[in-house]
Amino acid sequence: MSILFECANLSDAKSLVNVQIAAFHYDSVLYPTIEIGGPPGYDSVPVIQQKIVRNESYKIIVDACIVGGIVVFMKGSEHCHLDLLFIAPHHQNRGIGTSAMYFIEETYPVTK
Repeated sequence: MSILFECANLSDAKSLVNVQIAAFHYDSVLYPTIEIGGPPGYDSVPVIQQKIVRNESYKIIVDACIVGGIVVFMKGSEHCHLDLLFIAPHHQNRGIGTSAMYFIEETYPVTK
């Protein structure tokens, strides 16, 4: 399995929203006390488009399909905030999230 991390484009917004919806809704299956939902705007194409334009946004690709995403807010040259990291439910528990964390650490070494 090859995992790629690429900068997200506005044309990726709909696919990223679909993965976000699936990922955040799956939380309610894993944890029955959690209601279906997610962070504000998780189900909105305009919100993810805004994040793509304003922040460091990546798509996670496996077998030529978008299976997840990452959004990082830069807060100065030595500080960032991981806003979102999400993986489609059928791709979870395959090491993709761990690879994503390594990617973030390598991409933003000053912020460790």
